[in-house]
Amino acid sequence: MTNNTNRGTGSNPGPDAANPRANNRYGHIIELTEDDNGNATSTTFTWEIFILCGDPHDPDHDTYFAGFPQHRVSAISSPDNLTFDNYGNMWIATDGQPGTLDAGDGIYAVPVEGSERGFLRQFLSGPVGAELCGPEFTSDNRTLFCAIQHPGEGGTVEEAISTWPDGASPPKPSVIAVTKKPIAFQSRTVGS
Repeated sequence: MTNNTNRGTGSNPGPDAANPRANNRYGHIIELTEDDNGNATSTTFTWEIFILCGDPHDPDHDTYFAGFPQHRVSAISSPDNLTFDNYGNMWIATDGQPGTLDAGDGIYAVPVEGSERGFLRQFLSGPVGAELCGPEFTSDNRTLFCAIQHPGEGGTVEEAISTWPDGASPPKPSVIAVTKKPIAFQSRTVGS
């Protein structure tokens, strides 16, 4: 799932169907589909590349987003953790984008079915120098938890590059909760 910059270098195995890039700095995600109509107890499966990460707007990056038009998706690199919401959408946390895309790590959402399958969009960005990990939803799908690991990595106590989360140095790892407010509906009586 994550990147592999050693593929195809030295005596390391070269690209193959499941690892289509040599020096794969951006990473990719493989989709597994159990045989027997997706039966989770099946012991066999088929697979395909779901996302071939990188910057879809850079002609030098060979990217793929489950067949979705690449000009409409967010750039992503170094997928590291994932979870699914109650609707079946995949949520991806990254670790390593500052070194590959010159962008902070984040959390991305992508539908895995329907007309928007592969429509990857960035949901949130982490603090400078931090990895985002462990995304998890509450059972009502209204709160997303994730961990902010090693904020300010690359700085020092004397020259901090982040003061996450409280504005003080040194920066501190933490867990955040992103909540969705309930929608207030007005009650209306429909006349006959």
